[in-house]
Amino acid sequence: MKAQHTLKFWARSVLRRALPTGGFERLDKTRRWRRYRKAGIVFVHVPKAAGSSIAAVLYGGRMGHHPAARLMNEDPEGWAALDRLAIVREPVSRFLSAYAFAMAGGTPHGAIRWRPEYEDPALRDANVFVRDYLARGEIFEKDVVFWPQSHFVCGAAGRPAPGLELFTTRQFDRVERFLTARGHAAPSQLNRGRAATGLDLQLELLPETLQLLNALYAADSRWFRPLETG
Repeated sequence: MKAQHTLKFWARSVLRRALPTGGFERLDKTRRWRRYRKAGIVFVHVPKAAGSSIAAVLYGGRMGHHPAARLMNEDPEGWAALDRLAIVREPVSRFLSAYAFAMAGGTPHGAIRWRPEYEDPALRDANVFVRDYLARGEIFEKDVVFWPQSHFVCGAAGRPAPGLELFTTRQFDRVERFLTARGHAAPSQLNRGRAATGLDLQLELLPETLQLLNALYAADSRWFRPLETG
């Protein structure tokens, strides 16, 4: 799986270098907005928040993890004209899913860039991973699956982007109604499980680890915990 995903990232890198400066980004933008308009919905795909099944229903596959703020700037008219949707997840549950995904080297359906630090046996304890890796340095230097959800769904002043409908992974019925009301099939499920790593991972989090995660994802908790209980 790691070799498969490494090849995928390598092929993308080769294509990026083969095109004129900015060509890959323009090509990607054109492709995405064509599919957004065809579906009638801009889906802001938050990593590790059950988004793959939604992207498959709307676009036939993944479209990448593009923040709402970037999408608004890319095509203000398109953003304003289309429906907008995002799904968010309880931060600790999302971290555990992202952690298992990273340690597994991705899944057959989802790629993650290989990083040598994931090979350290000590990091098979989620507490050590958070303390010695995730909480050290800039969070945006880590893999995208660990970036705060607020980065993807918030616009100015740290508030959710205007017009963006937010649902949680516990609100499958509401997501289903949103999609079917707009002529789309409902996804078979919102996949919010963990990757099968084949590794003996320590996933029980200590109180001090939870404190670190709450600090790292403070904005997510502030805006999204009320959604989870609403």
